[in-house]
Amino acid sequence: MLGARLIFMLLLVAVDVLVLVLVMTGLSELEYGARIPGALGTLALAVVCNLLAVYLFGGYVLRRQLSFIHMPAQMGAATGLATVMILAVGYVFKLVELDPLLWRTVFLYGMLLFGCWLVLSRLALAYGIRWFTVCPTWYVWGDSTILDTIREDVESIYGEQDVQSYSGINTEREVAGVVALPGVLTEEKAEQVVALRMSGIRVFTLEEYYEKFLYRLPVRLMSKSWFATSADFGLLHQEIPLRIKRAIDVFGALIGLLLLGWLMLLISILVRLQDKGVAIYKQKRVGANDQSFSLYKFRTMVIDAEKDGAQWTVQGDSRITGLGKYLRAARLDELPQLFNVLRGDMSLIGPRPERPSFVAQLEKKIPFYSYRHAVKPGITGWAQVMYRYGSSEEDAERKLEYDLYYIRHFTLMLDMFIVLRTLRVVLFGKGR
Repeated sequence: MLGARLIFMLLLVAVDVLVLVLVMTGLSELEYGARIPGALGTLALAVVCNLLAVYLFGGYVLRRQLSFIHMPAQMGAATGLATVMILAVGYVFKLVELDPLLWRTVFLYGMLLFGCWLVLSRLALAYGIRWFTVCPTWYVWGDSTILDTIREDVESIYGEQDVQSYSGINTEREVAGVVALPGVLTEEKAEQVVALRMSGIRVFTLEEYYEKFLYRLPVRLMSKSWFATSADFGLLHQEIPLRIKRAIDVFGALIGLLLLGWLMLLISILVRLQDKGVAIYKQKRVGANDQSFSLYKFRTMVIDAEKDGAQWTVQGDSRITGLGKYLRAARLDELPQLFNVLRGDMSLIGPRPERPSFVAQLEKKIPFYSYRHAVKPGITGWAQVMYRYGSSEEDAERKLEYDLYYIRHFTLMLDMFIVLRTLRVVLFGKGR
């Protein structure tokens, strides 16, 4: 197994080198059409620095649980590190002076293209490893009743997985790791878990497992002390990224309104023609810091759909109009919320804003539900792209787990991933 992994890793290294050489020489030929002094040394330097950076950021780690979510950010960071390293060495050894224009054009464009290759190739690799390799075995140590839950949750993300209750490691199978529940480990069992870890097998608590591999925080397993002392939660206090996020919100909303204004006008006309009711309606929602605001949406339900009071929308809801079904499926009913983004009530990406009556109900039944209101709600978000449309308290709890993960692990790269997943739903009808 080790030999096969080594061969595959060396093959991946060779492909990366080939792509980088082709990109750099191809751009050089297009730009100059002749041999450039110092180009060979620059190319060799670029190969060495890129391979080192990709290795440092895990680009040559091959395992079935390769993260298709974090890998784009890691490869982007690897490209950035390689660029800094190459520029630093180039200036120190005066390689830049041989042909400054080479560095300003071929080098920068080449690094950008190679960075795109790294992201796309590692995403393809993550999916390929997941679907075309034998499932490694996960062992759960401590409570067999959690087995079915873990298996169901893992398969929703990774497909078929081998999850077993621990009764000794079968060395004939590849062991992905052990999930240990600390509360049920005796001193003797804890010593055995330590021995597994020291032998090279990865060991996670149940909370760590859910966060690292299922991309959500299991609220029933968390405590207030964990939230009080846990690191990260960058969406709450990273000043510069938050300013960038707001600038992207404003720019994105303006561009969206300019490009899609005609479509919004067309939808408004179609909604009005359907039953003469209003095309865009306002509804109270709970935003950041528990402040209410008026949310704008295209009307997708019959007139007076809630004359008997607020109620959950369920699958096959008879109140949804024929046109409304299509608008909801493509999420086009959300377009008027671009005005909410411009006003500052919402962000392009964040937790879905909920109605005050539902919030009051859910806060009583779901732990830490109010924590999602520490940030601005969004038109789309991590919970929206990772989980189906919610229509129950159980769905609300699951979506809260994804929302808390987003708040804890916010990065601009994660926002970009959410945008891409949302576009996939809108354009191709695929996704959650």
